[in-house]
Amino acid sequence: MLAFGKKGYIRTLESVIAIILILLFVYQIIPKTTPSAAQVPLQVEDAQNYIIKEININDELRSCILTNKENCELLPSLIQKNIPAGYDYFYLICDQTSNCLGENIPLDKSVYVKDTFISAGMQKPQIFRIFTWEAA
Repeated sequence: MLAFGKKGYIRTLESVIAIILILLFVYQIIPKTTPSAAQVPLQVEDAQNYIIKEININDELRSCILTNKENCELLPSLIQKNIPAGYDYFYLICDQTSNCLGENIPLDKSVYVKDTFISAGMQKPQIFRIFTWEAA
């Protein structure tokens, strides 16, 4: 009867050791920190929000985006005045069905994007998207 009790203790000890080994293995596999999304610098976020707000409020800018997007001189001047020093930008105006990604965007830097949907009456709606990144 005494031998039967020792086998029970040994199996219990084996089970506890197996559970500890499994927990250690799982702990080693799970990443210690989760990668977080890049935080938009406050000055970039403020500038982008201001530019988007101006476009949404200003009828001249809105009509410029909706009608003649290539020859619009108001947009670059608004963006250049408000973009933070040390940052480059690229903006894009596209209709809602087209691919609205720019080709001039650096792939090796953090790019901060803000966009707005512009529409008025019977005109075709447009998306205004501004890309901002730290200058080299």
